[in-house]
Amino acid sequence: MVSKVYGTCGNIDIIFQKVSEEQWETTVPFAETGQYIVSVTAEDMAGNLAYAASILVVIEPGTGGIRIRILPTEFVVELLPVYV
Repeated sequence: MVSKVYGTCGNIDIIFQKVSEEQWETTVPFAETGQYIVSVTAEDMAGNLAYAASILVVIEPGTGGIRIRILPTEFVVELLPVYV
């Protein structure tokens, strides 16, 4: 069972509060661009990592409401030749 959820939003540490058995909430700092890079880690009672993820959250104001897109962040590795 998850006992602690925390992470970062940009360079700001965030701590989630448990609302119900399966719901956790937090407040994130305002971003002018509407784009938030969020990293989240969950731990169980023994301190084991239960889940870790990084996502890009994009908030797009629109007519009559707000659309929120949650996208996985992509990590790209490029191998460069080494000349000796």
